[in-house]
Amino acid sequence: MYKKIVIIAVVGMILWSCKKDPEPVVLSEKTKLIIGSWKIKRINPDNPVYACLKDVILKFQQDGTLTSEDGPQPCNTGGGQGQQVSKATWSFQKDEKQIKLPLCGTGNCDLVKLTTDSLIVTSYSAGKLTYYLAK
Repeated sequence: MYKKIVIIAVVGMILWSCKKDPEPVVLSEKTKLIIGSWKIKRINPDNPVYACLKDVILKFQQDGTLTSEDGPQPCNTGGGQGQQVSKATWSFQKDEKQIKLPLCGTGNCDLVKLTTDSLIVTSYSAGKLTYYLAK
């Protein structure tokens, strides 16, 4: 009986030690740049309808999740500053020249600029709207 337990333990250890480590996730340079918190600083054209979006904070996560928090003028009627207003997903599209965001409506936004401290995207779903974000 003791021999069987030792054999099973040795075989188990061999099988366990043969498992490969998971492959590390390789992030593109644009993904590395976009991960983090971004604040909407300006929207062009400047229209009072979109005033509530100014100062909204978008938090991009590595796993493709996105959360947003209200700025000083909440877009919903019951919110206050810092209230989480939505959870969604984001992803790059078309060789990272476009990005899928809730701001983009049903389509994708063109990725105009992405640097360590500046993100500019343009949506065409409800006319042309360009969002200027900063870290």
